Amino acid sequence: MGGRMCTRKDVAEHAGVSVTTVSNVLNHSKEARPEIVERVKKAAKELNYHPNLIAKGLKMNNSMQVGVIISEINNPYFIDVLQGIEEEAAVHGYNVSIFFIKGDIWHKYKDLMGRRFAGVINLSNIPYTQELQTALMKQGAHLVCFDPLVSSQVNFDARPALKELMLKAKEYGHRKLSYAVGFPEEVARQDERVNTYMCAYEELGFEKHPYQLIYGDFPKTSSEQNGVNTARFALAHHCEASAYFAINDMCALGMMSEFSRAGLHVPDDISVIGCDGIAISELVYPQIATIDVPRNEIGRRMMLEIRNAVAGGESTSVTMSCRALFRESLGKAKS
Repeated sequence: MGGRMCTRKDVAEHAGVSVTTVSNVLNHSKEARPEIVERVKKAAKELNYHPNLIAKGLKMNNSMQVGVIISEINNPYFIDVLQGIEEEAAVHGYNVSIFFIKGDIWHKYKDLMGRRFAGVINLSNIPYTQELQTALMKQGAHLVCFDPLVSSQVNFDARPALKELMLKAKEYGHRKLSYAVGFPEEVARQDERVNTYMCAYEELGFEKHPYQLIYGDFPKTSSEQNGVNTARFALAHHCEASAYFAINDMCALGMMSEFSRAGLHVPDDISVIGCDGIAISELVYPQIATIDVPRNEIGRRMMLEIRNAVAGGESTSVTMSCRALFRESLGKAKS
């Protein structure tokens, strides 16, 4: 081709069919005879033809680009969700761009605006202004997990599993619990897991104490470091809790590591319970009692919400169930 990019016209000439037939075959838009399909595909392969996604996006008024905002790239939970997003995006011909943001989003504003995304998925707990959301929507971006009033919602319900684990802790003789929230107090108030924990704490008759909740400063500090900081805080303040719940598994790992450095053994001296069900929670010793969140399925559903919205569907709210995993890190209270 003399260095020139191969076009559909070239494929049509090579296969001996019309450009329209090539488009129908490659887009799966109309049925064609098997021998025609075979000729077109063979011609495309021989000419090393690849569709121009930018041109296709302009023609369809759909950039075929999806942005994902994330604030903790080293947490396997988000990698699992991203994998689901990417797998579903690939099925439908979309490309995924990741925006790693730990603080103010406005320094990435130009990038977000310049991509003309078909959709933007929020995997971060950083608050966003109405101005930003409005600007994205004016460009035609369909939002997922932003303000519920203007975006689709894909969430998980960890409340039943959390209550099961708390009940098991009660059965094991634990009288005082602490929750490593990870977030600042103003963010933690919006998390259903924290609210469920506080309600169940009272319902199940656990003894009150000053450190039922221990806050952090995520995303300024990573989840695992928040776990380390929680353990240090608990030890420094002589916290009487015998079992610690963590906002996620990486936080739980941080706590276990710091308690171990202080000479405490999990679960003989102290119990630790996580949330997410990431692979490493089953590989460490002791295995972490946790809440298994359907991470890959959540990512796939997020991408489907964008695909459905592009096709003219309404924004929806989807909540996926979780299950409690009773493992070694939750043991009987030390007598």
